[in-house]
Amino acid sequence: MAPKAKPKFYAVRKGRMPGIYSTWAECQEQTNGYARAEFKSFSNRQEAEHYMGQGLGIKAEPSMEQVPAMSEPSSKRLKKSTSSGTVRPSIKIEAPDTTGVSQDQADDVYQIEYDGASKGNPGPAGAGALVRGPDGSVFCELREGLGSVTNNVAEYRAFILGLKGALDRGIYRVRVQGDSKLVCQQVLGKWKVNDEGLLPLWKEAQMLMLNFREISVKHVVRRFNPSADQLANEAVSLPETKFVSSFPGLHESPTISIKIED
Repeated sequence: MAPKAKPKFYAVRKGRMPGIYSTWAECQEQTNGYARAEFKSFSNRQEAEHYMGQGLGIKAEPSMEQVPAMSEPSSKRLKKSTSSGTVRPSIKIEAPDTTGVSQDQADDVYQIEYDGASKGNPGPAGAGALVRGPDGSVFCELREGLGSVTNNVAEYRAFILGLKGALDRGIYRVRVQGDSKLVCQQVLGKWKVNDEGLLPLWKEAQMLMLNFREISVKHVVRRFNPSADQLANEAVSLPETKFVSSFPGLHESPTISIKIED
């Protein structure tokens, strides 16, 4: 009796739809004819996930707050992660339509500022984000009503809202800043996500980050985040899922769509 073939995992780090696939045919479908495709086969899923994580290209910028090195958060909510503690899901991303986007806009570095607000924690909540151009001027402002959620959920939704707004306008190089240390540390893989309610949001954020050519994330104290804070508080009064943008061509929720494959 012939020995059973060992399963293989094909990690597509750069291709039409980045993710981990179980067959060579699926891998070829995502990489054949794709310029500068990056992919590799592995005998176990953990190695494939590690390979995918190396390709994120995410940088942590120094925090603007002066605090001792990495104070421990509450053990009930957070723990520091280890290299093996963070699990990245297989992913499929439908890229936005960038027709009409100038090359300068695609190559310039923009800044995303985000904040979430919850009146009651949980309670009526809103997400706010804005995108600044390379010259510091406000490119667009984004607000979204969230219904009744916790402050941490609102912060994640604001982070995601900012990423979607940038990608929807064909912006692929960004610096992201916000005053939620939890979100910044978790999306950078420095803190583990122990709250099951936040895990789907963390996964969505990770997958959106894969779409950027360059992205850095920085935690700032609240006084350095006033514009996003104002947008978040304005969004609290919006009906749930009501999306408002200051950009003329962005009247509905950004169009990036994501499929999570656990």
